[in-house]
Amino acid sequence: MENFIHLGYASRAVGLKGEIELKLFSGQETHLRKGHHLYINEKRYQVEKISLGPKIKAKLKEITNREQAEQIAKNDVYCEKSQLPKPEKGEVYLVDLIGLELQENGQKVGKVLGHYSNGAQEILQLNIRGEVFELPYVKKFFPSFNLEQGWLEVIIPEVIE
Repeated sequence: MENFIHLGYASRAVGLKGEIELKLFSGQETHLRKGHHLYINEKRYQVEKISLGPKIKAKLKEITNREQAEQIAKNDVYCEKSQLPKPEKGEVYLVDLIGLELQENGQKVGKVLGHYSNGAQEILQLNIRGEVFELPYVKKFFPSFNLEQGWLEVIIPEVIE
């Protein structure tokens, strides 16, 4: 699903008309718009209405009642990467890091396998020297990257070495 971004999850049904509450990992709901498409359980839904505020609620065109909304609640929500704004300079969508070569002091030490959010921070799954590790995606461990050249700099903590 390299062309998709994992936004968060549909937390619960809201009201009788089939709205759902969304919990987004980024906390930035402003990129969701009427007409955008969300993917839940590999099915495409069109955003008919978005209510922003302390809780983000979405009305999806294909969901017309509470029972249908309850069926998709507690499931992951994705969107097409093309619907989102391009990252600012020095920023990246984590999905774009998957497959990059890990470099420490200019030497190849592994590869980025995947990522997930634990609710508090983003975690990268890595293969370092043949072993799988997980590290939070923070500047302390990942000071720089170059998507065009295909590398992500890593500072490997002593506990891994």
